[in-house]
Amino acid sequence: MIRPAPARVLLDLLRWTNRLGDRLAYAAILFGATLTVVLLLLVLVVIAKTPGMLQTFVPDFSAFWAAAALTLDGTPALAYDWEAHRDIQTAHLEAEYRNWMPWHYPPHFQLLVTPFGLLAPAPARAVWIFVTLAGFLMVVRRILPGRAPMLAVLLAGPTIVILVNGQTGFLTAALTGLALLWWHERPVAAGAALGLLAVKPQLALALPVAALAEGRWRLLAAATATALGLGALSVAALGAETWRAFFAAMGRTAEMFADGKVQWQLYGSVYGRLRLDGFDFATAMAVQGLVSAAVLWVMLRALRRPGLADDARAALIAYACMAISPRVLDYDMLTLFVGGLFQIRHARARGFFPGECLVLALALGGSMVDLVLLMHFASDINFVLAPFLLGALVLGERWRERQTARPPLAAPPNQPEDREPAMIMGAPSVD
Repeated sequence: MIRPAPARVLLDLLRWTNRLGDRLAYAAILFGATLTVVLLLLVLVVIAKTPGMLQTFVPDFSAFWAAAALTLDGTPALAYDWEAHRDIQTAHLEAEYRNWMPWHYPPHFQLLVTPFGLLAPAPARAVWIFVTLAGFLMVVRRILPGRAPMLAVLLAGPTIVILVNGQTGFLTAALTGLALLWWHERPVAAGAALGLLAVKPQLALALPVAALAEGRWRLLAAATATALGLGALSVAALGAETWRAFFAAMGRTAEMFADGKVQWQLYGSVYGRLRLDGFDFATAMAVQGLVSAAVLWVMLRALRRPGLADDARAALIAYACMAISPRVLDYDMLTLFVGGLFQIRHARARGFFPGECLVLALALGGSMVDLVLLMHFASDINFVLAPFLLGALVLGERWRERQTARPPLAAPPNQPEDREPAMIMGAPSVD
């Protein structure tokens, strides 16, 4: 009797995990659907028992609306005056100070949200979510058509968070996806998308680094021109005083984020995890710096490998964007799912590496588990997802390269060839 080699046994085990990953993806989506229904029922119960809450429950979006209202009142610089900003929220939303969120975004983003001040807070929040979600789903469909990918991103943990608080995650994930979609074929358009990400530059740091490493000068020029153009437009529309107020408030903003007034369990970074565990600012930032440097080194080495497919490159850059920034919050993590869509599209073309479906299913399920843990205000596991996905993809690409270079082996007699499972995230679209 011939026993299989240990390496073959391990490989068969990893291939079996692709089938396990398929089942886990179904389980994660079912869990996400159940969680969404439960949360919606809870929200409806709270709204029913709290008179007027439907008109005043706008969580984080209240900061956007208040900045827009001050701009329409002809006092855009007051958006960065925390007391004035709080007063307008309190007057219109009857919100207590503990629920108040300051305005941290730069003036060119303030210009973007100004039209929403024409509506009452609750309708404005609904329109904001609808418009940004629709844009995000259009990008999802461009990357990977099909019902299963759409359902997966709709039930992801970050999506549920954004639907509740009205934050920017749909917008930033959509812009990152467009920049990566157009990276080669339309560098000027990709640069414009990158330039628009200047509204939250900490989420796009890996993009210009990758563009510099690859010498994509037209893309970088378009990104610079877009960012500068937005800045000039905001100066013309809002006045230079608004920019002066923004820079004057930056110290207070930095202090707020360094002192934990934004709860650490809301972060999706190594920095946030260490602060949650009681480490001081300097130690947490030092460790985050080491992690960020390591991630960039891995990304740049991978980008220099000959024959790296465009979709694999896009996934690596998206994962790196989330892994290197200390200030990544739970709703920002939707960009990870953009990377996952590129990775699945790449795997469809080149074949799934052993265990790849399990890796992707664990990331999807992990984002949902993190949302449940968040309800207890005691834990954070989002910080592991970006390094986990990036590391797995780098190793998987090496396996795919070796398989491509190696001549295929014939299947033993009377033994069916190995086949990939009909995975919920990996099977061809049936639309």
